[in-house]
Amino acid sequence: MRKWLLAGLLILAVVVSGCTQPEPGPEPPAEITLRLGETAETSNLEVSVLSLEKVEEYERCPQVNLCLPKENAPEGEEFYFFQVKIMNLGDSRVYINNSDFSMTDSEGKQYEIEVFDKIRVSGRDKRPLGLVRSIAPNRSTEGFILFTIPKDAKGLKLIYDFSSTWSGTNSATWELD
Repeated sequence: MRKWLLAGLLILAVVVSGCTQPEPGPEPPAEITLRLGETAETSNLEVSVLSLEKVEEYERCPQVNLCLPKENAPEGEEFYFFQVKIMNLGDSRVYINNSDFSMTDSEGKQYEIEVFDKIRVSGRDKRPLGLVRSIAPNRSTEGFILFTIPKDAKGLKLIYDFSSTWSGTNSATWELD
């Protein structure tokens, strides 16, 4: 009888010890501040801003070998093309939206992303990140995003909103100046 009681207590101790909660890790930062070329990483997503090209004109190319006449930036403005890469670090599919990106200036003005098909800048094709993309676990997607920005804008920042990914981090900000 004593053996059974000791065996039962031992089993109970093992079961109870397995039910304890692990120590919580550090809280993810609410915001991440970076420079161009750096990568923001959360528990399930990695967002990199690889490059920025400022131009005053581009061509829309809706089909292979078919480009429309050049589109010029409005007077006093220029086009900002950012090359971005997003990697899914999690174990389930994530959905990203190009409107998760926005820009602001030092006066608080917000600039929205522009939607485009494949375009050509200085003879090189640029494929858009796309409206909505699904990224499988341990996979990435890469493309370009476009903004039209006043030439005299100061304190520009590119912002990625993580709220749709439930990562604990609200946003990442790339300071451009």
